[in-house]
Amino acid sequence: MWFPFALATAILWGIGQIFTKKGFAHFTPATSNIISSGIGFSLFIPTSLILGVDFSKIPATLPIVFLVSVSYLIYLYALEKGQVALSGTVIAVYPLITILLARIFLGETTSTFQKYAIVLVFLGIVLISLPTHAIRNKLKIFEPWLIWALAAAFIIGTGDFIAKVAIDRAGINT
Repeated sequence: MWFPFALATAILWGIGQIFTKKGFAHFTPATSNIISSGIGFSLFIPTSLILGVDFSKIPATLPIVFLVSVSYLIYLYALEKGQVALSGTVIAVYPLITILLARIFLGETTSTFQKYAIVLVFLGIVLISLPTHAIRNKLKIFEPWLIWALAAAFIIGTGDFIAKVAIDRAGINT
């Protein structure tokens, strides 16, 4: 049952990145973050209140939620720096960071098949991020868009890991 949701998420994620990049013609990343936060706030707060919030856990959880929210702010700035097909794809490997942190700090495991898939994703990032002229002419490989995209992947992956820890402590609705 998870596969249709994963496929829908991948499709909607890609469509969302295109709309976000097109939106930069009219809005700065800061304005986009403000709009996105407002929409999220108007959706998440009522949903959480309806589904049940443990108000006693909010004081301990709030700093973690703040840290996670700040980590996601880099996404729009990184997406602005390069072609969405390239930077968006590199940013989208943030789960590799989440997997690494979950293995180290939570003791989560991955199967052999999953390890091979992780290596393939990593190789895909290398191939996507190397422009053909860099291979032919040995030009600078780490261009600004790539540095921003890799930083975003690392920071967002870390944010997801921290979010998982917070959800385990306080529950999804809190």
